[in-house]
Amino acid sequence: MLDSGEFVEDVLAETEAAATRRPVRSVDEVLAEVAGEFGVSAARGEFYRRAYRETPATMAEFARRTGRSQSAVWLAVRRGKQG
Repeated sequence: MLDSGEFVEDVLAETEAAATRRPVRSVDEVLAEVAGEFGVSAARGEFYRRAYRETPATMAEFARRTGRSQSAVWLAVRRGKQG
């Protein structure tokens, strides 16, 4: 079943559909927007959550840009999904 052509085509179609649903913005665009809307303490968490949703960048990149660990970024994103 896993080597079925139909299965592979279905997986590829879903991957392409997911990629087209995710808006593509630059990390810098999201950072600038968030910095203007929030105070410093709230801005970092909001940046992580929005950048995760709105850019194709990884959590590792967000961590590098802000001097935080990947786990701190992951926790902020997770808090945003729960709240």
